[in-house]
Amino acid sequence: MAIEMIALIDYNMGNLRSVVNAFDVIGEKVDIVKDPDLLQNYQKAVLPGVGAFGDAMKYLKQNGMDEAIKEFTKEK
Repeated sequence: MAIEMIALIDYNMGNLRSVVNAFDVIGEKVDIVKDPDLLQNYQKAVLPGVGAFGDAMKYLKQNGMDEAIKEFTKEK
């Protein structure tokens, strides 16, 4: 069963606090999600961008979040 909240994907880069604050302003709550096994529990997900996305992809692949994101986009 999917959680109604939005997953904010944490990959050790970027300013997640500012993204959380932006969602607060529009009245949406987000959970910061680092565990790829938890991603499928959400109905929506946000992968915040950074300037050095090569480094970000390296981390996403290291912890398995890249595959979790692929599965999430197929199902959602």
